[in-house]
Amino acid sequence: MNQTSVVGGGTVVGTVTLSAAAGSAGVTVKIVSSAPSIAAVPASVVVQPGAASATFIIQTAPVTVNPNVVADAPSADISVQAGLSAARVVKLTVLPPTLSSLTINPAAVPGGTAATGQVTISGSAPPAGVMIGLSAKPPAGTTSASIQRQPMADIRVSLSPVSVPPQVTIPPGSTSATFTINTKPVAAATTYQIDATHGVFVTKSAALTLQPPTLNAITLSPTSPIGGTAVTATVTITAPAPQEGLQYNVQLSASFFCGTLPTVPPTVQIPGGTTSATFPITTYPGFGNPRVTVSGGGQYKSIEFGVREPVIDQNSLQFPSSVKGGTTVQAKLHLNGAAVTLNCVNYPGEGP
Repeated sequence: MNQTSVVGGGTVVGTVTLSAAAGSAGVTVKIVSSAPSIAAVPASVVVQPGAASATFIIQTAPVTVNPNVVADAPSADISVQAGLSAARVVKLTVLPPTLSSLTINPAAVPGGTAATGQVTISGSAPPAGVMIGLSAKPPAGTTSASIQRQPMADIRVSLSPVSVPPQVTIPPGSTSATFTINTKPVAAATTYQIDATHGVFVTKSAALTLQPPTLNAITLSPTSPIGGTAVTATVTITAPAPQEGLQYNVQLSASFFCGTLPTVPPTVQIPGGTTSATFPITTYPGFGNPRVTVSGGGQYKSIEFGVREPVIDQNSLQFPSSVKGGTTVQAKLHLNGAAVTLNCVNYPGEGP
């Protein structure tokens, strides 16, 4: 045989060899397996005229052993016999599949999003399948769950940001199975160890890194207001904020502006579990192109917007449709915003 052990479900090539070339009628060699349920063989193989050998296929079946104890794998004696000559016997060991790898895709995700794990075994799973145990370990020096006792007997439990099912079963005939790794938002990049175990002897590990959210964008509505119009700014992040939320600094700057600069609050808070928050921008009569910057945690995003001066509302112009010559006419017009007091200022060192 080309090998004396094989993982159940695989094939082995057996070879019978005669002491001399077969005659014109060929030679039929009888083949017997002591355990055909795990190692099936053909009843015979014919060595063709003039040849001294022939090959045959041994088809094995997936087998099961208790992964928690040390035990010999099952085996089958494969015997061959040509005519009245003595039988030749070779032992074939049929191995159970064992856990060969654990992979995680992707290996790094923003906290609050899921990753996919895959366990792979060395051969086809037997009819009962193969159960693989799963667990997630927090970084060194931390625990997977902590209990905090608050005033008034309010007990709070803080669970690990990473959770996996307790086990995954590889279906019969398959060599792998996938499972979902759920995560929660985090405030800082943290790496967790995911373990897959088959019994007490085989463990495979892989790392999953949870990344904190990052600033994504700032949007304004309206995008080009008339001075004196309220503006709503929305800041978004790439993943849900951690339970305690995220606070960012807000600043407004301009290199040149006529009138009173718009104002913004000093900070904006994104609540835990959400990906956005809004804050107001208060504008005043004036015009120019100020810039709003949101920053924190070594990141920043900024956006420039145009504050426009008011113009005459054409539909508001009012005067009599006809008058007598020589008569003074009083007309009324309206601006579509508050009039600007020209007070134009350069702001050295400001702006992007």
